[in-house]
Amino acid sequence: MSKYYKRAMKEEVLEYMEDKEITYEEAYHAFTRMGRRPLPRTMKAVRKEVERRDAEMNA
Repeated sequence: MSKYYKRAMKEEVLEYMEDKEITYEEAYHAFTRMGRRPLPRTMKAVRKEVERRDAEMNA
């Protein structure tokens, strides 16, 4: 699996979260139900991105 796929998956999960206004845990379960289970590494990257955005908003 290429690093580009992982990066694309991260962006896709983030986009889905924003669109549906859900948390990353809910997004993970939604993608699992769709049969496209994100890798733990992908979800870790998503969580970091979410935390970074929260920090920017609160700063």
